[in-house]
Amino acid sequence: VLENAFSSNRYDEAVKVGDQLLAAGRKSVVTQNVTGVSHFAVHDFAGAKKILTEAEEAGSLHPQLGARYLA
Repeated sequence: VLENAFSSNRYDEAVKVGDQLLAAGRKSVVTQNVTGVSHFAVHDFAGAKKILTEAEEAGSLHPQLGARYLA
């Protein structure tokens, strides 16, 4: 559901689903990066930075996805 919403540019939906997955402890590389980028896409830059920084600290930041938005 998360990847489908993201790839269809339904970022509001991706944020909602991604946040639920992360809150449930489902912190995969895809979930962290896609959710972080989705927050950026809906102009929640603080939320994007928080999620992507956590991904970076966990060694899960994807260089061609989330890392592009964490500067």
